[in-house]
Amino acid sequence: MTELNYAEKTTPELLDLLVAEEDRVTLAHIEELATRSDAIAPLTAWLNDEARWRARNLKPLWPLYHAFMILCLSRRSEVFDRLMQALKQAHYSYFDWLTEDSPSALSSLGVPVIAPLMEFIEAERENDDGDVTFLRANAVRVLTRLALEHPAERAGIAQFVCALFTNPEEDDAEFLALIANDALLLDRDQAALALRVAYDRDAVDISLNDEYDEMLASFDERGHIDLEFVTAPPFEFYQPDEIAARQRRWQLQADAEARRQQPAPPAPPVTLAPAGYTAGESGGLVREAKVGRNDPCPCGSGKKYKKCCGA
Repeated sequence: MTELNYAEKTTPELLDLLVAEEDRVTLAHIEELATRSDAIAPLTAWLNDEARWRARNLKPLWPLYHAFMILCLSRRSEVFDRLMQALKQAHYSYFDWLTEDSPSALSSLGVPVIAPLMEFIEAERENDDGDVTFLRANAVRVLTRLALEHPAERAGIAQFVCALFTNPEEDDAEFLALIANDALLLDRDQAALALRVAYDRDAVDISLNDEYDEMLASFDERGHIDLEFVTAPPFEFYQPDEIAARQRRWQLQADAEARRQQPAPPAPPVTLAPAGYTAGESGGLVREAKVGRNDPCPCGSGKKYKKCCGA
């Protein structure tokens, strides 16, 4: 299929196409919109639309996913607060497509959002408006990506993340378990000491992370795998193979649903067999012993055999 020349289209046309193509939008499409300054306001308005976030199916949510990704790709750090608010809305709406893909996209905003991310992590510790554990862990993941992409920032980010484990006010054991590998990826030795403090005060959820020694051994064995996960390229959602895989998935689901909606085949008629008879495969009656002339006819007519089939 020939790719459209998005540069030739107006911004309203590109925005309409963004809605129409749902999860089939291409990377070239969002890259073009990310360069359009007149797209920022309508995309932000989409993220502010509460009705969209309350949708009960994916179709109205895909434009929100694209709006978030395009604003990240625009590298406008001034939209950071709106993006973090959108992540909260996605979290409360169980829109995992966005929350799970957000760290790689947010890292596109670069060094200017490091300090705001740290402020978000600290501020949300006291948030009583729902469970924000996963959002805080996602913010740490963004910091980890930024540290790996910008080596000059790594020491400061490592110090901030490790300090979360030694802070006595940090009592979210699930959060600390989720970010343990990030701390180790940033600075293995510094993190090991900080984690020891957190484990000693029972501040790490061991149902999500092993006991201290096992956790360190596991990291040392497979840390390179975790590193590959953290540094995965952003915007994979828009790659052709990912688009094709989703379409196959939706088709399989649609086919399965169509099969479930098909009416069940009618049950075979039930033949009530009188004493001494059994129902045959064809639905008729079969005499268990030899049919006497005065016995009920096996055909089920109710007549004596000699007056019916035996006449």
